[in-house]
Amino acid sequence: MYEVSDKTSNNQIIWWADLHHNNSEDKIVVEIINDYDTSDGAKVSIYKGDTDLLIYSFSALLPHAGWGSLYLYTDENDAYLMNWMPGMWQGSGIYSHEVFFFDENDEKSVLDSGSLGFEWDDWQREYEDWPELIEYINTVNSYLAKSWVIADTNGGTLIYSTQDNQIVNLLYPPYIY
Repeated sequence: MYEVSDKTSNNQIIWWADLHHNNSEDKIVVEIINDYDTSDGAKVSIYKGDTDLLIYSFSALLPHAGWGSLYLYTDENDAYLMNWMPGMWQGSGIYSHEVFFFDENDEKSVLDSGSLGFEWDDWQREYEDWPELIEYINTVNSYLAKSWVIADTNGGTLIYSTQDNQIVNLLYPPYIY
């Protein structure tokens, strides 16, 4: 279903997964960025099958509030990508996720998405939406429990999986500030 291949060269890590759900694996290329004039991080490119047809791109750059992460989520026999973006900004925050695959036209098809915004001052006082927060975190945890890290900039540090270091559940449970 999914595997991390041993193909690594020029700071690229290659993954394979059936993101179209058509019994044909798509190529996931993680390019490590080592350009100190811009932002260290990673660029993830998804190519249809073993072609050069780019169908999706994701950048996990370091200098920002929160972080960017892309996971490979599997549910039984199907593979999905999960974009998990928790972020905090001067007293407020928003956590968001999107779980998706690609249809026969290479368009993104969303399985699930959601977000939760909050103010930090509310947490220090009486936070009225704890059930909503707990439900949201449990939803994200259910995905992370079945996910592999493709690229993540947690806390300003780039983390990615390779054949020898397959990272599972990096943010399980997700951080609650």
